[in-house]
Amino acid sequence: MMIETFIEELNYILDGGFRQGDSIVVKFPSTFYDGMITFALMGKNTYNVLITFKEGWNTIEQKLRRYRVPYKIDLVIDAFSKSNKIDYQDDRVIFIDSPSLLNDISYEYNSVLSKLESPVFLNILTIDSGLEKNEINSFSKFLEVMLSRTVVRGVFMVSGEKDIMKNRNFTMEITVDKDEHILRSKQMLSEIFFKTEPVFKIL
Repeated sequence: MMIETFIEELNYILDGGFRQGDSIVVKFPSTFYDGMITFALMGKNTYNVLITFKEGWNTIEQKLRRYRVPYKIDLVIDAFSKSNKIDYQDDRVIFIDSPSLLNDISYEYNSVLSKLESPVFLNILTIDSGLEKNEINSFSKFLEVMLSRTVVRGVFMVSGEKDIMKNRNFTMEITVDKDEHILRSKQMLSEIFFKTEPVFKIL
């Protein structure tokens, strides 16, 4: 099954989009709009889930609108706001008490998956996740569990500054050079150039 993204040129390069069962790592520097580009890489017609460790969905959504990044989010697991005493309401959001409660995150995600019939696209934003150094191994195992649960149902994507994913189909690296943001993939023959202001588009 093909999973179309919001970027038509990328779908063309991928012969229609990502395939069900794909796993993707997107690496980007901390200055790069907090990974906003990963939302345009998500599925157009999938059930899209975001897990965020750095900031609440309310501020992420504001950035997406400001940079006019195309996206579709059906569920957010917010492991940042509650522990940082940030309060907001959104029917799409499940709040987790602490970013270190990986079992709680996994349980909530699995309970949602068990009720779904449509393909799922999971995007985990890990940049500045707030986890301690001694929790990296636990987080790596958490990613493996989330990957195994996701790829049988759709597409798995993890993004951030550090690459701690062992298994993947695609590795994409975003580098910043002045106003141009270059998305490179070892599996792709082409380079795709993005500018995020004033309109998110392919140059």
